[in-house]
Amino acid sequence: QPSSGSVLDHVGFSVANLDATLKDLEADGAKVTTPAREVAGLFKLAFIEDPWGVRVEVVQDPAKLGLHHIHLRAPDPAAALSWYADKFGGTVGKLKDRIDGIDYGGVWLLAQRGEATPSQGHAIDHIGFRPLNVDSVVAGLKTKNVKVTTEPRPLTLPSGATMRLAFIEGPDGARIELVQRF
Repeated sequence: QPSSGSVLDHVGFSVANLDATLKDLEADGAKVTTPAREVAGLFKLAFIEDPWGVRVEVVQDPAKLGLHHIHLRAPDPAAALSWYADKFGGTVGKLKDRIDGIDYGGVWLLAQRGEATPSQGHAIDHIGFRPLNVDSVVAGLKTKNVKVTTEPRPLTLPSGATMRLAFIEGPDGARIELVQRF
């Protein structure tokens, strides 16, 4: 299912030249769903949907290129952001002094008001956090009544990289992976 309308509604990427990037994305099969426009006080932006149903906001923010933000959809955006700040920290603030969110080292977690469906099975199935120790983080989250959907377990990738991972459920059915790489 497409990501639009899910609790993990879309991701945002910042590029140096929005118009040129949109042309390249369209040539590669992306569909422009909202043409480029300048938003006063923010940046120039557009929305696309990739061939797999991922909704992507492409922005031209020279202050931050690359992965820019993850945008949640929630009936109560303030409560959702409060939950993430309580469980994962970050710096609560306003992106460009305008949009409430949490800054995780230059990548923002934002939330907009709206009904949402759980993320599992959508084009953006889950988001991830990389704690230092998955087992201790999961134990701490359990004390905060967070639902653990997959207990911590080891995983070895075909490349030979090893990790420990777990999954939890966030507000409104957001699927969240916790990954500890070794």
